[in-house]
Amino acid sequence: MFQKVFSFDVFDTVIVRVWARPTDLFVQVADELAKAGLITTTQEQWPKIKTNIERELRSKNRTKEIHIDSIYNALALRYNWSSTERELALQIETEIEKKGWNLVPSTKKYIQEIHQSGNNVIYISDMYLPEITIRSFFEEKDLWREGDILYVSSSTGLTKKTGSLFDFCLKEQGLSPKQLNHMGDNVISDVLVPKRSGINTCQYTDTQLTRYEKRIAEHTSLPLKLRSLLSGSCRLNRLNSPYTDPHQLVIWQTASDVMGPVFFSFVYWCIVEAKKRNIERLYFIARDGQILHKIAILICKAWGYKIDCRYLYGSRQAIKFPSIKKLDAYELDWIFQFKEGSLSVDSVCERVNISPLKIRDALVRNGFSQDIWGMELTISERDKLRKIFQDEQEISSLILATVQSYRESALGYFSQEGMLDEISYGFVDLGWTGSVLKALGDLLKGERLQPNKEIQGFYFALKQRVDLPSESLAAYYYDNLNPKFKRLLVCQSSELFEALVAADHGSTVKYEKQNERYIPILRNSEKKEILDWGIHAYQKSILSFSNILLLNVEENLFSSYDSLTISDSLLNLFVKSPSRLESEVFGQLQHSQDMVEAQLFYLAPKLSAKDFLYLLVQGNPFPSYLWINGTDLSSIKQLA
Repeated sequence: MFQKVFSFDVFDTVIVRVWARPTDLFVQVADELAKAGLITTTQEQWPKIKTNIERELRSKNRTKEIHIDSIYNALALRYNWSSTERELALQIETEIEKKGWNLVPSTKKYIQEIHQSGNNVIYISDMYLPEITIRSFFEEKDLWREGDILYVSSSTGLTKKTGSLFDFCLKEQGLSPKQLNHMGDNVISDVLVPKRSGINTCQYTDTQLTRYEKRIAEHTSLPLKLRSLLSGSCRLNRLNSPYTDPHQLVIWQTASDVMGPVFFSFVYWCIVEAKKRNIERLYFIARDGQILHKIAILICKAWGYKIDCRYLYGSRQAIKFPSIKKLDAYELDWIFQFKEGSLSVDSVCERVNISPLKIRDALVRNGFSQDIWGMELTISERDKLRKIFQDEQEISSLILATVQSYRESALGYFSQEGMLDEISYGFVDLGWTGSVLKALGDLLKGERLQPNKEIQGFYFALKQRVDLPSESLAAYYYDNLNPKFKRLLVCQSSELFEALVAADHGSTVKYEKQNERYIPILRNSEKKEILDWGIHAYQKSILSFSNILLLNVEENLFSSYDSLTISDSLLNLFVKSPSRLESEVFGQLQHSQDMVEAQLFYLAPKLSAKDFLYLLVQGNPFPSYLWINGTDLSSIKQLA
């Protein structure tokens, strides 16, 4: 029985570049050559000049393959370089090329397993770089074993594309075609050509750009260097997934390709805007702020921003309730705020932190017997309960007395977290109106504990605005003061975006003083539903992407304008046209529209015809919490 031998294509199989396309690195080469005074050619001209020289040299070469030395000999003639200058130019390209190389994790693991079994591998590459450059990289990365073989077209003058390099390999190693098992990414030179010779082949496709990575790489309104490195960073991180479970894999890959770039862009905008306003501290409000805060820490450290980024535990209930001064129409609107889902006597009382048993007499007297407190209220019952809360002195007095005790603890926590420091600060939140910021300002000002300067809020989107000065609220993606309808459609489902910035802990209910410190009291310390879904894999992917991007992209490449272009492109694709797997996995995210989380909804459940008919009878066939484009409506379409 003959022994199997394994061969691997090198680029986009074993090695993947941080650049989306191999020729994109020529832009960086042009920059460095210009800095060295070797060329005056522009970034746009250099790749064309170099590619044309390669093409001309290949046309004159019988084997159609060339060596990088030949290319730089021709370039030296064109630019009148000395031999020293030629060597410097060649060194610049080689160093930039190698700096962008990364091992493909899955292929690396496969080769290591072959090595551990005591066998060697053969590397085969169509590449104009010298053999020693590639081999030294493998040695540095411990992916070279004594006895391994490397065949490079630049050294042999033979290519995979013509099949001659495979023939040479078989002859040199004394192998029959059936003994060789070759893996590579190119369908022609790594699959069809060797297969015609009887070689066993396997196409490796993981390094191919995804639809998101392609969208960025081909977005010509973005600078070439930025779009290539951003797309390449997405791919690098996607390939680095530590998960093999299909569900976790979809989470990792989608977070890498979509949420990573979008939330990185948003946080970068927040930091830049804060710096413009001379803000020294940013509070990232829970729970939306958990992943955003972690990204901010990475950006500030890598790009040298001296902004103190802190995570602030808070919620509508924890911040809004202590700010209440009287039960007027504005406060009652908040207490009885209702979207889809259940609103009951119990949940209303929970919003204002009182037990319904304490107002039992008033409730029973007005027709709300104890046996219906947990039942969903009708519209007329909600209106009736609201009037009771407004008119019954017993209830309003109890609520305001409770507010006072909650206010003291809230102020203690905010003071402890530095909100009374002589420093300018701002808040980062997802959206959507600025109501939490207003409540916070009212709370501090109401106690004459005003912060040093006017409170500033930075939001992903503002669909409406509370009664605050317009300059106090800044929006990144969508701003109702400068409405862009297409963006409004993208962020129409607030619940989808809130689920995409979910934290691994429950919402903040209140604050308590324990052992001389104020601590947040959470509805639950761990949120089981989101943990089971895979929030840790999700956040790890976003942070891993951020680290890779910061390692490869200089800040001067990144602008807020370009970041919006990136966010627009990726969000439109994900929100409006999710893949089947993306819909299935991210549709399983659960979210509550109720501040006390009395009821959870799936973002994109599989609706049966029966479900749809029920919603239709209820008068709301497509509730606002539903991610319509991610929902399986196939059974509903059968009704049409």
